[in-house]
Amino acid sequence: MNDPILQAVITGAERVAAWADLLDSINVFPIADGDTGRNMKISLAPLRDPGPDRDGTIHRLLMNARGNSGNIAARFFSGFLAAGSLEGIPAAARLGRDRAWEAVNEPKPGTMLTVFDALSDVLGERSVAVSEDYTAAVIERLEQAVRSTPELLPKLKEAGVVDSGALGMFIFFEGFFRSLSGDTEHFRPIMAVFGSQLSVSPSFTADREEGFCVDITLDAGNGGAEALRKLTDLGESVVVIPEDRYVKVHLHTGDRDGVKKQFESMGAIIRWTDENLGEQVREFGRTGHGRAIHIMTDAAGSVTREDARRLGLTLLDSYEIGRASCRERV
Repeated sequence: MNDPILQAVITGAERVAAWADLLDSINVFPIADGDTGRNMKISLAPLRDPGPDRDGTIHRLLMNARGNSGNIAARFFSGFLAAGSLEGIPAAARLGRDRAWEAVNEPKPGTMLTVFDALSDVLGERSVAVSEDYTAAVIERLEQAVRSTPELLPKLKEAGVVDSGALGMFIFFEGFFRSLSGDTEHFRPIMAVFGSQLSVSPSFTADREEGFCVDITLDAGNGGAEALRKLTDLGESVVVIPEDRYVKVHLHTGDRDGVKKQFESMGAIIRWTDENLGEQVREFGRTGHGRAIHIMTDAAGSVTREDARRLGLTLLDSYEIGRASCRERV
C-alpha cells in the first residue's frame, strides 16, 4: 500500500478504538454481551501500526482477531489490504466483502456485512476520487446502510439501536475516506449522526445465555481442508478464517471441553481463549444506559479495564514514549 492509503487505514483503526465503548454499549446482536467495541479494538490493533509487510499485517490480524465482529472484520481486511493504489480500492473492497460473507457460517444482513455490501456498491468499478464531494457521497451511502440495520434484524429493532459491528465499520470508513481526501478536521460526532439509535431502549430485555464464546487458532498442517469441513457443526455464531496451514475459528458453544477435544484431534491449538457468555450478558444487563454524566479517564495505572467496564467508565489509551511510541498495557 502507498503512504496515503496506509495513513488512511491507521486513521480508520484509531477511530474505531476511540469509539469502542460506545460500540460495547449497543451490542445486542447476535447476543447482548456488550463486547463488540472491545473485540474490534483488539482485533484491528495491527492496523494502527501496519508496517510495509501486508502479509505480516494480515497474519497479525488473524492472530489478534476475537469475537464475532473482530473475526469477520479481520477477514474483510485480508482482502481490503490488497489495495495498493486508489485504483485498486474498489476491487479490494469487493474481495474483502466476498471473504467476509464466506467466513460466516450463517451470514445475516443487518450486520457489518451490509456495510461491506454498501461499500462495494458505492465504489463500483471506478477509481476512488480524492475530493470532498466523493467522500461525502461514500459516507452518506454507508450511513444509510447502518441506519437500515434495525429493519433487517428484529433484535436490533426491539432494542432501538443500530448494529454495533456495522457502526464500527462505518466509523472506520469515515476515517479512512476523510483521511484520503485530506479532511480529518471535520468529523461529525457519532451521537449527532445516529442520535437515538445509539441508546438501548429501557424496555429491552436481553435473552438469557449460557455457554462460552471461544476463539481458536489451529495449526491443521496438511489437514486444513478436512478441518474446515468439520468446524461449522461445532457451535453457533461460527466464523472460520483459513490461512495456509492455520485456521482461525470463532464460535459459541455450551460444551467447551468437548469442542476443545475435537480441535485437538484436528491439529495443534496455537491459541485458545474463551469467555463466559452468561456472565457477559448479565453484566451488560446491569450496565446503566442513558446516564446524564459519563466519566472518561486515562488513569490506566489505577483503574483496570474490568473495573472501568463494571463502573461504566471510558478508559482512554495511554502511550509510553521511548525510542518508539506504544500503547500502555493494563
